[in-house]
Amino acid sequence: MTMSFFSKAEERINSLSSRTGIVSGYFAILMAFIVTYDVFMRFVLRKPTIWVFETSEFLLVIIIFCGAPYCLLRDGHVYIELITERLPQKVQGVMHFINTTISMTLSAILMWSAWKFWWPAYLNKWVTDSMLSAPLYVAYLFMALGISILTLQYIVKVAESFRHLRNPSPLKGEKKHV
Repeated sequence: MTMSFFSKAEERINSLSSRTGIVSGYFAILMAFIVTYDVFMRFVLRKPTIWVFETSEFLLVIIIFCGAPYCLLRDGHVYIELITERLPQKVQGVMHFINTTISMTLSAILMWSAWKFWWPAYLNKWVTDSMLSAPLYVAYLFMALGISILTLQYIVKVAESFRHLRNPSPLKGEKKHV
């Protein structure tokens, strides 16, 4: 029963990370459109906008922090394997477990800090120092949510890595070296 619970939890976290990747992609498309709109308004019609630059900054925060869990889910980050690929499989597995655990811990610390940063921004109604005066808690909320989902995804990756240590087989997405 416990494995069933953990399997379902992993499945739901993976699904959530996948959906945040889709959200991130839609926001990237939206950002491309509004930046194109701003370029058209500024250089063709000579009527610059006051909202596009700041809005695109907010969208970039959403794209990055909603895209991070998806990137981790798909193993989309960069590996530097110059030395580690020459080590025995068992040592590689231990190193992967240690690295993933450290990354999960750092992500959890960042998550805690992000939520601590969001709360006063929300309570005190912080806004940007611009003509738009956009509420900062919105960007901080997406940052905190994205890092929280990233931390959950790291928990899944640590569990996968631990299972790999107990039963050595290639990790999902892992390349076999000949």
